[in-house]
Amino acid sequence: SGQWVMLEAQKGVFVQKVDQLDLSGEVTIWHDNGTTLRTQSAAIDLKAGGAAGNEHVSAQGPFGTLESEGFMLFDKGAVIEFTGNSRVVLTGTQP
Repeated sequence: SGQWVMLEAQKGVFVQKVDQLDLSGEVTIWHDNGTTLRTQSAAIDLKAGGAAGNEHVSAQGPFGTLESEGFMLFDKGAVIEFTGNSRVVLTGTQP
């Protein structure tokens, strides 16, 4: 779609055979739509375009802010499911 995603972590392991990237230690994911997601670990399935993590997640973006106990990302980021206890504050403008 032409959108970009940038990842940063203290540690990372790429398992080429299954196209999986396992990140740990201060993981930050930036998306060009202005959303930033922070957590301590994330498993990224490059082939399927998905990701998941079971540790505390904080996110902020044009929508507002979010805190959650985990996340699952599907369809190259088109769908993100936040798991466990979650809290969101919506600050985006409505038409």
